[in-house]
Amino acid sequence: MAAGAWDRRLAALPEPDGDLVVSVGRLCHEPDLAAALERVRRDLPAGGRLVFVEHIGRPGVLGRVQTAYGDAVARFPWGCRVGRDIPAAVRRAGFLVTDLERFNMPTPNPLLRSWVSGIAVRRDAA
Repeated sequence: MAAGAWDRRLAALPEPDGDLVVSVGRLCHEPDLAAALERVRRDLPAGGRLVFVEHIGRPGVLGRVQTAYGDAVARFPWGCRVGRDIPAAVRRAGFLVTDLERFNMPTPNPLLRSWVSGIAVRRDAA
């Protein structure tokens, strides 16, 4: 998706009102993804939304390379864990993913091309 298209999508989001958290390329930096998503869930009221745009792992051999690469690069302050399945982690954290789009970001590094955008709604515990 071109940068201009993302600018239009982000501009269309409602103003933050405590019912919305937006994460763009942030969850991949979290050392403990489950704890980070639990903090987001705790801060949102029932029905609150998490909008995320993150890079993700791919299946197969390239996915295994991404995980190894991500684990090594994550040791640097700017590093991220590119092999993660962000949508699955969001679901495990108690969100219902209502909108999900996978896309390739144009970048010279093939390990950083797989991205996902989505909207998730906080569910109440049953």
